[in-house]
Amino acid sequence: MVRRWMATWGRQAVVLGFGILVGGWLFDDTQPRSLLKIGNACGATCARFSDIAGLAASVGIQHIPQAMPLAVKENATCIAIRHPYSPHRYHFVFFPKRDIRNVGDIAAGDEPFVMGCLALMRMLITEHGLVSYRMYSNGPLEQDITYLHFHLVSD
Repeated sequence: MVRRWMATWGRQAVVLGFGILVGGWLFDDTQPRSLLKIGNACGATCARFSDIAGLAASVGIQHIPQAMPLAVKENATCIAIRHPYSPHRYHFVFFPKRDIRNVGDIAAGDEPFVMGCLALMRMLITEHGLVSYRMYSNGPLEQDITYLHFHLVSD
């Protein structure tokens, strides 16, 4: 009986250790987000769906960008996808391959990632012959995904 319990405990310890290692690898380069709300203690920092979506996007973009749905272009520092629900003829969304929550969180060292996105925008503008277009990024409370991204829209 004790041996069986020890074997089960040993397997659980291995699974737990593996989970900790994989979690550490997946979330090692993400921006902190408050995921638990305890009363009103976290105030404006409490997680919203957009925060959880941003965390998932961060893990996907940094570790498995080839699995991004609707990807159209990619370079070493940015990935571009076609917006899935846009009424516009051209609507691309650009995600830097570094977890930056919004324009206000851009810091020293993030320049190559922002410039990589601008380079991809230029490529798509040229490729599709766009001359009438808008480029924008939403602020933190306007984002559906709390992860810096840029829109390129044209009809």
